[in-house]
Amino acid sequence: EIALRVEWAKCKARQARWHEELRLLQEEMRRVIAYGVSKERWWRERPLQRTVEDAALAEGLSVYALEHAA
Repeated sequence: EIALRVEWAKCKARQARWHEELRLLQEEMRRVIAYGVSKERWWRERPLQRTVEDAALAEGLSVYALEHAA
């Protein structure tokens, strides 16, 4: 009976660790997605933050920023 209780306690602890790992993994995935969305927004706003006289350079900078946003 003692051995059974010990085994039950070990299984319960293992289950708790897996639940914690799952919670941490879900939070990590949420943060990675939020970071990606934030970085995309940042790149999309980049062309608006700089004024350039040369039209070709302005177009190139805009395309570069949009490629990084994709």
